[in-house]
Amino acid sequence: MVTKRDTVNEQMRKTARNRRFHSRCFVCWKKFGKGFHFHHLWYVEGEPMYRDYSNSTDYRIAVMPYIRKNPKQFLLLCTAHHRMVEWLAKMGNVKFRRLSRARRLTQIGKKV
Repeated sequence: MVTKRDTVNEQMRKTARNRRFHSRCFVCWKKFGKGFHFHHLWYVEGEPMYRDYSNSTDYRIAVMPYIRKNPKQFLLLCTAHHRMVEWLAKMGNVKFRRLSRARRLTQIGKKV
């Protein structure tokens, strides 16, 4: 028996093949598989939002036509990088600059 989840996973797989997505995570280039997400870069009024749905399958069914219609509005991300992008989006600019500086300093090994 084919479930809603099976159907939406197949739709996601087909959509991920779009030249925009290359069936890979935008950040790490991992091949499309379990746990991938289409991340909104911006929202247009009237589009489905995750918080309006009780489960991810129903949200994915609702958002899939929008992804196919305007793929430039989305990034394909693995779970780890989707979490990072969401976390970083909530971070203020000052904290982000400090975090970036800390990363650079760590890479080059300089003392502060």
